[in-house]
Amino acid sequence: MFDYIRRISTGRFARDVTTLTVGTAAGYGLMIISSPIITRLYSPEDIGKMGLLLAFLAVAAAVASLSYHLAIVGAENDSEAAHLVVASVAFVVLSSFVGALVLYLLINYSILGYNALPEWAAFSIFPLILITGLFLTFRYWFIREREFPLIAKIVILQNGGRAVSQIAFGPAQLGWLGLWFGELIGRGIGLLKMFRESRKKLSELIHPFHMENLTAALKRNRKFPLFTAPSSFISYLALNMPPMIIAQLHGIAPAGFFFLVQRVVKIPLVFVGHSIADVNFRKMATLIKEEPQRLPGFFFKVALMLLIIGFFPAAILILAGPFLFGLAFGQAWEISGDLAAIMAPWALCQFVSGSLNNIVFVIRRQELTLIFDVLSISGIALTYFVSMTYGLTLVQTVAVLSGCQVAAYIVLFLILSLAILVHRQRSNSAK
Repeated sequence: MFDYIRRISTGRFARDVTTLTVGTAAGYGLMIISSPIITRLYSPEDIGKMGLLLAFLAVAAAVASLSYHLAIVGAENDSEAAHLVVASVAFVVLSSFVGALVLYLLINYSILGYNALPEWAAFSIFPLILITGLFLTFRYWFIREREFPLIAKIVILQNGGRAVSQIAFGPAQLGWLGLWFGELIGRGIGLLKMFRESRKKLSELIHPFHMENLTAALKRNRKFPLFTAPSSFISYLALNMPPMIIAQLHGIAPAGFFFLVQRVVKIPLVFVGHSIADVNFRKMATLIKEEPQRLPGFFFKVALMLLIIGFFPAAILILAGPFLFGLAFGQAWEISGDLAAIMAPWALCQFVSGSLNNIVFVIRRQELTLIFDVLSISGIALTYFVSMTYGLTLVQTVAVLSGCQVAAYIVLFLILSLAILVHRQRSNSAK
């Protein structure tokens, strides 16, 4: 087992993984460190409201570019990649307006607990979708350029700015708006840095601009809006519906308890996984072109590495979650520790399987993840039905939800494994 880890622990891939993972861990470490202060400055209701806003943001930003940002890494050449950046930016701007309208409707019609927010909160989502969608676009450009140290620095800068700003606004007693201002400042700082670093090269690649080049890039990568965008929408909806469901079933304060677990456990763990996945994505994109027969072995070795990395924090949460949360965030937040213990297996499975999901973009089988997305959404719907029917408590609801999501991620891993093996067999047959 450890021989697998040793084989991928040297060379450029290992350096890239280490750079981006350490940078991401450091950035989200700042968020975790600031959380004990945040929970003493803001109420569960404030954190619950911000959690609802961020859940909506995650879904909207993921598809704001119609998933063309995901095509940037695997583009045929730098010119095509640059034109995909231009297209992504344009779609993000348009999607930001649409997102604000959708949030207004959710609030106005009391859907998924969003009636806890005032109607004017719909205007607050526009700059967040815009900034986050642009951030994702430039992030994938830098992944293509192998600028992993720069990405790591930006993640640290972004999370540091967020943490400091949210703490600074706390004494002003602005409620959840203090959290919103901090979120906006943190994300904005990261985007400005990205724009400055990428502007010169991107300008050179798209100048002089020809519409036919943009059209050709969009046409060649049409699978991304056709398959990846719907799949990403369903996937991110499944990932971010839980706080919405909790708010709908149990109220905004329980949603705050739930979101704290996401803030200090799931989100950092998943984003560290995403950092590994980003490097993994670049490596797999290279292998598929140069050494396709090595792809399955690489895939399974990375899966094992992820499992080992994620096992230990998951085990600590299961054994000592309530104690640690009560100690760090105050006795009022002890219930979040109970939720963290229950959600630990879910977080581990998401860390492993979710981090490997980018393989479908490399082998161009984006439609496969729809199976997982349907299972995940079905698990959430089942949780909602069972909780409503039997009047489950918050802890019981989260237990059912966690079990459903663990099952869905296991199925996802099996689907990805089968797809890799089938792709290798077809490659052999084609020779």
